[in-house]
Amino acid sequence: MYIVNDKKDYLVKTTVELGELYGCERPQDITITLKEPGGLDFIELQEGIDPESPNYQAMTKKVIELLPSVIVSHNLHKDADTPLTNAEVVNFIVERAETMTRVINQYTQEVLFLSAKRKQGDESEI
Repeated sequence: MYIVNDKKDYLVKTTVELGELYGCERPQDITITLKEPGGLDFIELQEGIDPESPNYQAMTKKVIELLPSVIVSHNLHKDADTPLTNAEVVNFIVERAETMTRVINQYTQEVLFLSAKRKQGDESEI
């Protein structure tokens, strides 16, 4: 028997550091942590993506749609007491092409590709 106590215990997640893109002293001054997608979200991401001829625009749009549900934590705030909602974090991400590119690239490389290998049972390369 396996008792699920903490839904924050994800198999795969990544933290994107963005501080230097916004003039902060350290990259970790702005962070967004993203987890692996759930099974249904993962299937939806794969739908319509031809592995022989991937459509990167379609993949990017699907990842952006998925982002609110995979943001685990972040340190972005409206003011000293009010953190941004996940939807507002997504708006922050897509406002700048460089931010969006970094987040999507790191997420696809460090989370989606590893999740795909796990779901296919190819854990030998993880």
